[in-house]
Amino acid sequence: MGSEMCIRDSSTTPGGLGDGLKRQLAALAHDCAAVSAGAVGGASGGGCCRRALSLHGRAYRGVHVVFLWVVVFDALALPIQLAYLELTSAMGWLLYAMIAADVLYVARIFVRFRTSYMNEQSVEVFDLRQIRTHYLASDFTLDLLASWPHDLLALALGAPLWVHTALRCTRLLNVRYLFHAFVAWRARLADDDLLGGFAANMAVIALCCHACACAWRVMGYSQLAREQLRVTWQREFEVQANRVGATQAAYTSVEAALVDGYLVSTLYVSSMLSTIGLSQLPANFSEFAFFLVMMLLNTTVYAYAVGGISGRVMKQDDGVVAKRGQLQLVFRYIAHIQVRAHNGRAHTPCLPAHTSREEGALASHHASICLPLPPPPPSLPNNPTGAA
Repeated sequence: MGSEMCIRDSSTTPGGLGDGLKRQLAALAHDCAAVSAGAVGGASGGGCCRRALSLHGRAYRGVHVVFLWVVVFDALALPIQLAYLELTSAMGWLLYAMIAADVLYVARIFVRFRTSYMNEQSVEVFDLRQIRTHYLASDFTLDLLASWPHDLLALALGAPLWVHTALRCTRLLNVRYLFHAFVAWRARLADDDLLGGFAANMAVIALCCHACACAWRVMGYSQLAREQLRVTWQREFEVQANRVGATQAAYTSVEAALVDGYLVSTLYVSSMLSTIGLSQLPANFSEFAFFLVMMLLNTTVYAYAVGGISGRVMKQDDGVVAKRGQLQLVFRYIAHIQVRAHNGRAHTPCLPAHTSREEGALASHHASICLPLPPPPPSLPNNPTGAA
């Protein structure tokens, strides 16, 4: 209505919009109003839009940020729980933290039933009936499977602790939200953002090292590995430690012992992933297969991350080289035309400070210099006969 009134008012003023353009704008305003009334209001009668949370509102954004951080904690803590089961079983606070995370996952499902979404026309839908239909047809099944407390039911029925921990692996289905958020954040980074690119690529390496370190710990310290394998990397590590006279520190807390074992596993894995500083060879066929997997990760994930960091550094160098070449061009031109020093310093800032990377190679040919134009020649007298 507001758009149509503005168009009608403009038709009464002199010099207003043309008749064809006014009709097009009036039709566009009418279509937008119809789409908003049909997609946003929907079949709810206009009242439900006040009770639904906006997908772009502060309330839902805050809930989503808290949810993502809990997913990060769960994704990092769950492999550690499986790898260090004999240590994490003595941490009572960890069980309460996992229960709190499960409560948040279930609560978020109810929040999703009352949160708007973007339809195929990029219109935010607030109708509760459409929201429920869309959520049930999209993410509800995976969210329910990732939040179902079957691990707590198994623990209540007297299942072993490792069964309770293994059943929590379905919580890793929520990592897909973390992946989408990471991809969206990385897409917003500028091409020459060195700090952001370094953090994004190092996060990939850190996640790979974390998962491999937990698997490496299981292969050396688990009860199954000790019973089935005569020699493991853990026994070889203890032999090397005794050879140099190293002794195990007496930790006063379980958390300190866990950190010590995690650092040892991470040291081994990082050395294998970067192919530097290998201290020992595989002790059995399982470790030999693990070494092969680490070599494949070195040629794929590690090479991808290091290549991304190198690309960011090279983009920084391209900008510095382009600006340096432009300054040299200015100084050479000033020296060639023999401009005074104070005039040269005054003209130097006129050079464009920012050029695109694609034009960096042609900066020496297309750089503009703000120099004063020579005065025009004096006009000759009008004498067509050529008389003196």
